[in-house]
Amino acid sequence: WYKQRFTTGFQELLFTLSSPLTGAAENETAVTLEHTLMPVIAVLSLYLLAWALLHSTPAGQRLLASPAWARRLRAVQALICAGALAASLVYADAELGIVGYYRHRMDSTRIYEERYVDPGRAALTAPEQKKNLIYLYLESMETSYADQASGGIQPGVNYIPRLTALAQEHLSFSDGERLGGWKSVLGTNWTSGALLATTSGLPFELPVNPAAMAGFPRFMPGVTALGDILARDGYTQEFLCGSDGQYAGRSVYFREHGDYEIFDLFTARERGYIPEDYFVWWGFEDQHLFRIARDEITRLAEGGQPFNFTFLTVDPHHPTGYVCDACEDEFELPLGNVLRCQDRQVADFVAWCQVQPFWEDTVLIITGDHTRMDPNLVEDVERLDRSVYNCFMNIAPEAARTRNRSFTAMDMLPTTLSALGYQIPGDRLGLGTDLFSSTPTLAEEMGVEAFEAEINRYSAYYLEQFAKEK
Repeated sequence: WYKQRFTTGFQELLFTLSSPLTGAAENETAVTLEHTLMPVIAVLSLYLLAWALLHSTPAGQRLLASPAWARRLRAVQALICAGALAASLVYADAELGIVGYYRHRMDSTRIYEERYVDPGRAALTAPEQKKNLIYLYLESMETSYADQASGGIQPGVNYIPRLTALAQEHLSFSDGERLGGWKSVLGTNWTSGALLATTSGLPFELPVNPAAMAGFPRFMPGVTALGDILARDGYTQEFLCGSDGQYAGRSVYFREHGDYEIFDLFTARERGYIPEDYFVWWGFEDQHLFRIARDEITRLAEGGQPFNFTFLTVDPHHPTGYVCDACEDEFELPLGNVLRCQDRQVADFVAWCQVQPFWEDTVLIITGDHTRMDPNLVEDVERLDRSVYNCFMNIAPEAARTRNRSFTAMDMLPTTLSALGYQIPGDRLGLGTDLFSSTPTLAEEMGVEAFEAEINRYSAYYLEQFAKEK
């Protein structure tokens, strides 16, 4: 059931199980229990029924009365239980890669000692005229949703035609010749990991069990992130999401790294955007999110300081996306309607931005957070054969090369700063490389799979330098 519903691996599963469920989508726990607990109850019931029949029928009682037969029955019972357990473990490992995960964790890496560039110590040069930043993360937005002619994988239909057009009309980095993007490597392929990677240049490689996490009461206090840099340079910052901001540590991370104002489900209730008891999907749907974004951006633009407004959509979230009342019934698959609705809402938001007084002084970056976490529309396509959407608008620099790039979410930190006009000595921050430069990324130097394997190995340096107070 897990593999049918999700395309994530064992690391993401452990992180989810060990994280607080506060802020999760409605009914998600109930659905999980329905599909995982009910089969267990059914098998246990059959086992107890067989036990009862054995002890209550005359034939069963005769067998149990014989010591020799009783020993044989116990031996058969033990063998069946042991065989079932062994088969379950082998199957679980085949589906989730459990042994591979722990094998990687037992190996160590020196990539952080040798290749990490501390953004807090880099001699960055800010532009004289600072530009505002609007960074829009689109939940699970990958380029696979486009038609094959555009660079996606869909036969004869493009679920994201407007996003495709925006990428073609403006600047978009691609892993191929047509529409493409970055590879969602392990440690960056769920929302919290992606937010961390794109803003710090680091994958999420914290311990995932609650006992170990107890030693890290803050979220990556040793890291200098995008928000820290922009706050130092006078930016006002805000993070908007349509769910509980506390979920998976998002509000803690953004508050600690840039003193972002957090606007979430509860803020929307307090300010009258939605009723006090309103809750659908993960909180409120994206039609409200974009309405709030317009108001908050207008407010920030009137504040007289450069601003960074970052927000995250939610409607395309797995497993099927949320069909809101703004969605049209164009496709048989619900997710297709959700994606087309998201596509339309983003295009409307971009059109609104382009006629606002602040537009001339604003960089707009639109990206996905990670590739899809269920098989809808991407069935039988491997994770690393898919890519995350990206589009840069109103940018200062020109890119040395935008096509046939091999890059990851970690390259977005220096690339975002470069888009704002920052000068980056050496073109690298964190484990990321400025894509506007001609310097190869670490994924290009090492190969994506080798780079992914390296960052998923154990690193005492990572825990000591990034996860603990310095």
